[in-house]
Amino acid sequence: MDEPRHLPVPLPEEKTAASPDDWKARLDRLEAKTDRNARLLKACIGLLIGLIAVLCVGFGVLFYHGGIAYRSLLQATEQVDTLAGTIQDSLDSMEPGELDRLLQSLPDIAQKLSQLDVDALNQVIAQMPDMMQTMEDLERQTSQITGWFSGLGGLFR
Repeated sequence: MDEPRHLPVPLPEEKTAASPDDWKARLDRLEAKTDRNARLLKACIGLLIGLIAVLCVGFGVLFYHGGIAYRSLLQATEQVDTLAGTIQDSLDSMEPGELDRLLQSLPDIAQKLSQLDVDALNQVIAQMPDMMQTMEDLERQTSQITGWFSGLGGLFR
């Protein structure tokens, strides 16, 4: 069987011989089709390159954020491991009777926690930043007064 690229191109059969002008018109149409196909091929290649670039950037961003998430996960795992070691050390250092007493007191602690007024606790927590600011202002004023008294005491020496 012949390869398709080596087969002759069939020309339309005409009863009359084609004139050179007909051949020129056919050649011009073929050249126009070739140019159009070349432009389409270039546009498709450009789109393909653009798509590949977008995919590469997307995968790069994905790998970057995946690496950050992986490092955060490792750090959190280390913290959990450290906490678990601390808890295990604390439990190992406790006497068995002390641990039993602690476990028996948990229902009492839970009962007391259930009686807390959550709204009042939320109100106290909401007022906490203002109170901390007031405490910082008071501390600053106290240090100023202390500095003033130490300066005053230095005059009498």
